[in-house]
Amino acid sequence: MTNDDLTLRDVARAVLSKHDVSGRQLDAYARDRGLTISYTTINAMAAGAYRSRPSRKTLDALVALSDLPESVVYQAAGVPAPVRSLAQDLPPDADTLTELQRDAVVAVVRQFAEANRAIARLSKENDRGNTAPIAGDIEQPGTRTSARTDEVLPQADYAKAAQSNTPRTRATRARRAAEKNRIPGEFQGDAPDGGS
Repeated sequence: MTNDDLTLRDVARAVLSKHDVSGRQLDAYARDRGLTISYTTINAMAAGAYRSRPSRKTLDALVALSDLPESVVYQAAGVPAPVRSLAQDLPPDADTLTELQRDAVVAVVRQFAEANRAIARLSKENDRGNTAPIAGDIEQPGTRTSARTDEVLPQADYAKAAQSNTPRTRATRARRAAEKNRIPGEFQGDAPDGGS
């Protein structure tokens, strides 16, 4: 088995085996070293019963406690490995943003992070042969496909399909549809000064 084939279960078992300890003992060992991983989490992972998305602190603890590279542990968890803190890239005056502006920035970052997690999960499932990519999961620019078939849907059918999901999904699909239908250079929304 190569590092690319490892699952979170394999990583947890490797950590427990390397240190030759139980989950409770590993919890205490990790805590003594300033790491965060609870015995219930490591035991559930090792048993293949862990159903949550592990926190970054948990994954960092697995990296520190194993002989595996960070990218392998994160890939096993189906989570994109962090590159560097986004805060390092922000300009010095980013702290002067209003609450509304901060909320907008955070919302955009959350959407990108959510999309990256979904892409990583789908890629991992596809690599393992668990599922074929579903047309519409990751749409190509200029296309609208059904989430369950390969056919391109007419605009009216796309709108109807968008109504069949949660409010958040409907809003995301509506926004994407509006972006795809926008004419390049076309003015969108109200002018900042209230005029036209």
